[in-house]
Amino acid sequence: MDIQGVEFPYELPEFPHTVVANPEDVPAILESHGNGTRYAFDAETTGLHYITDKLAGLSLATKEHAWYFHGDWVVNAVLPWFEEKMNNPEITWIAHNAKFDMHFLARHGIRPKKIYDTEIAQYLLEEEQSLKLKDLGKLKLGIQENLPPDFKALLHLAKRLKGAKRLDQVNIYDVPLEVLGPYGALDSRMTFDLAPITEQGLRDEGLWQYYQEQEIPFIYTILDMERRGVLVDREWVAELETKFKALTEEYEAEWVSKVGDVNPRSPQQIIELLYNKLGLKTDRRTDSGNPSTDALTLKRLVPTDKTGTVELLLKYREVSKLESTYIVPLRDRLHNGRIYTNFNRTGTVTGRLSSSGDINLQNIPLHTELGAQVRKAFIAEPGHLLMDVDYSQIELRILAHFCRDESLVRAFYWGADPHQLTANRMGVPRYVGKTLNFLIIYGGGPIVLGDQLEKIGKPRPTVPVARRWLQEYNRIYPAITPFKEQVMREAKQYGYVTTIGGRHRHADLEALLAWDIQTSGREERQLFNTKIQGSAGDVINYAMVDIGLNERLASLGVETLLQVHDELVFTVPEENVEEGKLAVKAHMEAVEETFNISVPILAEPAAARNWVEAKD
Repeated sequence: MDIQGVEFPYELPEFPHTVVANPEDVPAILESHGNGTRYAFDAETTGLHYITDKLAGLSLATKEHAWYFHGDWVVNAVLPWFEEKMNNPEITWIAHNAKFDMHFLARHGIRPKKIYDTEIAQYLLEEEQSLKLKDLGKLKLGIQENLPPDFKALLHLAKRLKGAKRLDQVNIYDVPLEVLGPYGALDSRMTFDLAPITEQGLRDEGLWQYYQEQEIPFIYTILDMERRGVLVDREWVAELETKFKALTEEYEAEWVSKVGDVNPRSPQQIIELLYNKLGLKTDRRTDSGNPSTDALTLKRLVPTDKTGTVELLLKYREVSKLESTYIVPLRDRLHNGRIYTNFNRTGTVTGRLSSSGDINLQNIPLHTELGAQVRKAFIAEPGHLLMDVDYSQIELRILAHFCRDESLVRAFYWGADPHQLTANRMGVPRYVGKTLNFLIIYGGGPIVLGDQLEKIGKPRPTVPVARRWLQEYNRIYPAITPFKEQVMREAKQYGYVTTIGGRHRHADLEALLAWDIQTSGREERQLFNTKIQGSAGDVINYAMVDIGLNERLASLGVETLLQVHDELVFTVPEENVEEGKLAVKAHMEAVEETFNISVPILAEPAAARNWVEAKD
């Protein structure tokens, strides 16, 4: 395909569409096609940041036709019609990754009353399938053309046409309308056509009611949470930056005095230093066959390294990573004093939310001194407190609910510490009991058990000892193994396992039934992990929707800011904090009744000025 003399290695199918570049044409189009009850729409924007970027175009599709409206005039000429129609609860608005498009509408005060998200629908049907719209167009709609894989492909065309050296030197307005228009219209065309296919799939799998009652409201919940952002203490960030730079300089000076000009950021130079010059030994290898230099490997090397080089490298890496991953974004990417992130509904196969964007707010270390200092940067606005509410041992409680092991169930009813219970019954330290409890959920054998203990800085057991611990664990909790076997029977019979909320994790039956025990074992661990961790995700996601819709909590000024695995962070006016604690705790614990969970569910609230103190 030739565009203005430049080869464009993609093509678009022929389909009924109109590219609208003149605002004077808009009234007649909308008047002629404004009486439908189902529309697909898609926003084309200047970038992916829902706070700093802006709307540049909109596409719209009905059953018969698609349109692409392009230009800054879209805001005044098209959005008022969108607002009127989106306020009508009888009209369904279909989008692929609706939350992204809704962010840009929300900036103009528009909030559709009724939506359908084809991306989330497809995710529920095939969680490991590519969810990219162009891929689904080929797989589900039979499109044969070599479609541009994403918008970046159009930017590469603009870059060549403009003679720019870098991609960041072009934007959506540099893309020729002869390509951009059909591309934008095709997005809404494919989205409209995917909707009935995914809807039928949801109905066939018995997921339609779940999708409507949980997943659609959850889109609004995440949208609102993202738009609030989290306030950041700039002065504290500046202090941390100074502190981290001083530590970095101190470690770099010590590093040079120890090893000379070896670059601590170069894996190859570190391999040469550790395994050739220092003569250290490891049996851990990367996929390419080189000796590993990851954190676990380095921790193992510390006792045998008499020079202190490895320990110094670990310290340097920690500070360097915290500085680049968190301190720099918290310094440079604030908007109105807040940091914004994306919570991805389809980011994990288990159904847990993941985080991305300016900063991954779910991955900030908590159990290290420096990591905790980073969390201290997140604060409440004046007159408010941050309220942190954590589900206590939710995954173990879900496990106890499903397997009905008498000892586990009794421990939760008595309010006992299940980690200490495991330790006492096995005659091992509590940290071993805790690691075993989680290993059962996440899967793994003696080697993985040893790895997990090493990661928390504890002595690594021999393989026979680790194997004996696992055998003893299965003896003291005899109901767990039969429950695992039941989950695998479910997967083999139905082709999926079902979470407590009714979602499906589809099994790779070829892997599950493989003679190779490594292959089948990996699939079994993933399925069992989804049964427990995915169910815990259902619980917290349901609680988030329930809290977001509650008028009483809204009247108290309680607003959700973050979800970090089993933990929710809210902001609440200081004068309402005690009442807010009780109300949120009640809603989070009410899932016990909602899902008929057979053990008590406990949510533990705390409040303070910053995230660290609230968490403590």
